[in-house]
Amino acid sequence: MTNILKELTIEYLKDVDDVESNWNIALHYHEIGQYASAIGFYVRAAERTSDKLLQYECMVRSSMCFAKQGIRKFSVKGMLQHAVSLLPERPEAYYHLVMILNNEHGDGSWFDSYTYGSIALQITKPVEDLPATRTSLDYPGRFVLEFERAHAAWHCGMCEESRDLHREMYKRDDVPVWLKTIIKNNLVSMNAFQTEKIEPYKMIDHSNMRHKFPGLDLIKQNYSESFQDMFVLAMTNGKRNGTYVEIGAGQSHYGNNTALLEEKFGWTGISFDLNEEFVNQHNQKRKNMCLRRDATNVDYTKLLPTMQLPTDIDYLQIDCDPPEISFKVLLTIPFETYRFAVVTFEHDHYTDPDNSIREKSRRYLESHGYQMVVNNIAPDDVREYEDWWVHPELVDKKVLTKMTLVNDNVKKAKDYMLGKLS
Repeated sequence: MTNILKELTIEYLKDVDDVESNWNIALHYHEIGQYASAIGFYVRAAERTSDKLLQYECMVRSSMCFAKQGIRKFSVKGMLQHAVSLLPERPEAYYHLVMILNNEHGDGSWFDSYTYGSIALQITKPVEDLPATRTSLDYPGRFVLEFERAHAAWHCGMCEESRDLHREMYKRDDVPVWLKTIIKNNLVSMNAFQTEKIEPYKMIDHSNMRHKFPGLDLIKQNYSESFQDMFVLAMTNGKRNGTYVEIGAGQSHYGNNTALLEEKFGWTGISFDLNEEFVNQHNQKRKNMCLRRDATNVDYTKLLPTMQLPTDIDYLQIDCDPPEISFKVLLTIPFETYRFAVVTFEHDHYTDPDNSIREKSRRYLESHGYQMVVNNIAPDDVREYEDWWVHPELVDKKVLTKMTLVNDNVKKAKDYMLGKLS
């Protein structure tokens, strides 16, 4: 027995019904990890006081002890439900109750979690507006209640509501980065974007374009997933008979970044893809050639001259899966002998925020004199997957100034290209 526990025990034995003695012993047992003993004294303190706030704190801390033991039984829920009934305006007990329910993984528990979370978000007050508890009750903040409600909604079959709640939280500045990462991963696992179709450029968008390049009025619809073709044309000021190298071509038209350049602006170039179906489709429907090659094993220094491409090429696309392959391809490009006016690089940062591909690719391109025009490009408000670059010596400085938008925000490509972001 420690000296502190001896002193607390002596005080307790003087009056075993004394509220403060029971509370102090409970708190000490809790701090040293003797959770079963702590629970017993918390309950004794709660039973012997008329102070609702202290009763509430004893119930919540008892549940915290049970959680440390890995025990989540009806008695724990009962304690927290009792705490809620004592002080329904306080959020801490709701939070712990929701966390316990979510960890039970049963259909009924998910629904109860959603219900309690919804009630808490409607009737509880901010902790800072309430009387202070004696100790911390491990309540992270309202945003966790919001997240757990969204999470529970998915398991209750309210999938669209869950997606909407996740998306709304992801856009907010008050949600911490660690939770945004979880939210983003949830959205991906929910296939929240699987049914979304490409949002193409339409003639009605003409007046809103960030840069109205020559020939824009001739475009009725583009093909890229995220306006890459329109960006290339903007940065090259609607160039005719330009050149490109397209690595990871995909389909001949749908989601393709060079079809518009070839068909409406007379560009020539070479494409690469490993998918035999895509390559065959491309070569049947397109004028310029697509090669079925492993882009990481191509000697571009030898190949590009055979394609009759100049040393200053207008557009380089690198879009391979996974992003590690894209970076490997980037390292094989002969930047010492070739310059590219525009580069779009897919790093797929949203799929793995801990991956360093985005940062490594940025350092590498900067080391070769490229300037980032816009970063964290996404097809929506969540999935940042590309950075867009230029070689500053190969583009119009006025256009570059107009198009540059670099900050930490995720940028929906269509909103960026239509000048809705600043």
